[in-house]
Amino acid sequence: MANTDVTVQAIIDNSLARAKDPDKTQWTDAQMVIFINKAQNTVQKTLIRIGSELVISEDTITMLAATQEYLLADNLADFWGMTENGVYFSAIADPLVPVLYEDKQRAGTDTTDTYPESYYVTNLSLGVIDIPTATSAASYPTLNCRYFKKNTPLTLAGNMPYNNLFNDAMSSYADYVAVLKTTAQTSEYTALLNALEEQTLAIASKRTPI
Repeated sequence: MANTDVTVQAIIDNSLARAKDPDKTQWTDAQMVIFINKAQNTVQKTLIRIGSELVISEDTITMLAATQEYLLADNLADFWGMTENGVYFSAIADPLVPVLYEDKQRAGTDTTDTYPESYYVTNLSLGVIDIPTATSAASYPTLNCRYFKKNTPLTLAGNMPYNNLFNDAMSSYADYVAVLKTTAQTSEYTALLNALEEQTLAIASKRTPI
């Protein structure tokens, strides 16, 4: 089923109707969207934890001579974290080895005429070791990256994420939120998130063996 079929607004309206609050006196649409986005955060982190393809993106970084670091915002705009063996040159059998930023300090300004063999990630950039020369950048111009992506905040008019795979789980969560009072214990809401995580794992495990 295409993810254009169900909107966030429809999920919220249905949950508030089941809660016998169609006039939205308990929670407004704006408040419910905040809850739905919290639900999406839980689903997203659960899927990342099991390495689900549903939250993996692929993109490339163009190697530049004498350039060690490449801004994530310019190259992998929705980057959250790198997958295992996710950084590689197509012509090379082995992926680049993930290392710490401190390894950059130890390597200093070493360069390579072949190709970088390791990479590190900072808050803003992806860096490579050793630094590519003009020869390296010409011979190995494209660094492939497979990475876990950040989720995009949902809006009322937007479509439900993940090709509708988790609509039922997120709808159940919204149903319970719709009847929660503002004075409800924090533990009650935590229990809802825990239940959503369990449902996510149950569904995702059918697609991605855990």
